[in-house]
Amino acid sequence: AMPVRALVDAGTLFGLEGNGVRVALARLLTRGVIERDERGLYRLGAAAGAINERVASWRSLEARRRPWSGAFVAVIGAQAASADRARRARGTRALRFLGFRTLTAGLDLRPDNFEGGVEATRTTLRGLGLDDSASVFRLSELDARTDARARALWNVRELQRACRSARIAIERSERHLARLAAKTAMVESFLVGGRALRQ
Repeated sequence: AMPVRALVDAGTLFGLEGNGVRVALARLLTRGVIERDERGLYRLGAAAGAINERVASWRSLEARRRPWSGAFVAVIGAQAASADRARRARGTRALRFLGFRTLTAGLDLRPDNFEGGVEATRTTLRGLGLDDSASVFRLSELDARTDARARALWNVRELQRACRSARIAIERSERHLARLAAKTAMVESFLVGGRALRQ
């Protein structure tokens, strides 16, 4: 839990105006992403639970993967599932957060290579904000042309290049962090580390 003053100070490190941080806090409070206790301290709310859990578990991502059989986890109706723009945006964010790509309008997929298969992926997607009316299922036995299109959605060489680039950026940052002022080092660590985690 943090007081608003600490959150405003943190925002200042990243060039955010105090008023902008307060407005963002009010919006996050309304959406349930954060909550405030009786002392006026803010903490993550229930609506942020699944995202926080996913981000916090980055160290074990490799252990939660299994060999890929060639099948996909597919989602139909993520965009059409709700007339509410905010709910559609949460669904789109959930798909992108787990690395889904759009094969054709209304059909998003990713390799079925998470431990727990479709059921675990479905549960995670729902927790991240995918609307309950969207269908999540296993997709296999595509025709050769469609299978090739699906596999081409992930540019493996580019992903490998981006991973190497993130590693180099971390190593470069690590070499000079000790020479930076504490606040500058915190910002750099957050930005460089955040890019690597997203990658």
